Amino acid sequence: MMKMYFNTDIHFKFLFQNWSVDTDAVLFATCVAAIVLAVFMEATKRLTVFVGDYYYSLPLTAGAVLTNRDDVVTSDLKITDSLDFVKSQRVKNHVMQTIIHATRVAFGYFLMLAVMTYNTWIMVAVVGGSVLGYFIFCYGSVEGRLIGVSPSRTSTISSSSVTTQITTDDSTEALLERRV
Repeated sequence: MMKMYFNTDIHFKFLFQNWSVDTDAVLFATCVAAIVLAVFMEATKRLTVFVGDYYYSLPLTAGAVLTNRDDVVTSDLKITDSLDFVKSQRVKNHVMQTIIHATRVAFGYFLMLAVMTYNTWIMVAVVGGSVLGYFIFCYGSVEGRLIGVSPSRTSTISSSSVTTQITTDDSTEALLERRV
């Protein structure tokens, strides 16, 4: 009978009926497997960001044109690729994000079931693997937030008589809404 509280017993079944943990060596190998699975779980978070950046890279050439006629300021955003290409990239992104999400859900459920064995060593391995994976793969996302990277930017254009502030939204959704 499985204990319903955290313990350090060696004799238990892990995830599958054939995976019986009954020696220290098998427990160590099981902990290593849990660490690897938790690290991969954190890697999928970074992969989500990478795929989103790759498929949502904007095919734009931006330039602000200052015209002195009646103090009119215009900003040109030129789409260098066709809208069909941009839309196909969005579909590819959605398919990839769906596959990554399914993988993350599967990894998450396996890790949850691993912790539900109520073995203290397995729980420590899952938490340690998650912390290690976050340390390895999530540094770039934190660094971006620290320097203030955002999808919209504000620029100020000044002429001799007028100062204009332009906010540009670089998201694909906003660009497609303007174009259509």
